[in-house]
Amino acid sequence: MSLCLPNSKGKHYLINLFDTPGHVNFSDEVCVSMRACDGVVLVVDVVEGMTMYLEKLIRYAIEENLKIIVLLNKLDRLVLELKLPPSDAYLKLKHTLEEINTIIV
Repeated sequence: MSLCLPNSKGKHYLINLFDTPGHVNFSDEVCVSMRACDGVVLVVDVVEGMTMYLEKLIRYAIEENLKIIVLLNKLDRLVLELKLPPSDAYLKLKHTLEEINTIIV
C-alpha cells in the first residue's frame, strides 16, 4: 500500500507499506521484502513472546541496518485467556520487551 502523507508545513511524504506473513513458512519472502524497506514494524504476540522466528527477523533487520519498531499485540489475551492479574501481565510485557532488547543490543 502506498500512502502520500502531508506534514504540517505542506511537504508530502510517500510511504510504502509491506504487510508480510507472520508464519515461519514465509520467512524467505519476509527477508526478501525487508531489503526494499527503510524500517520494520515487528508485531509481537505477547502470549507467545519471543520465538526463534522473531529472533531471526530481528537479527536480519539489524544486519540490513533497518529501524525497528516493536508493536505488542493481543494484550487482551493476557487477561481473558491467561487470567493474569495486572501485576503479572505487566511482568510478562516487561519480560517480552527485555528479551527483544537483548537481541537488539
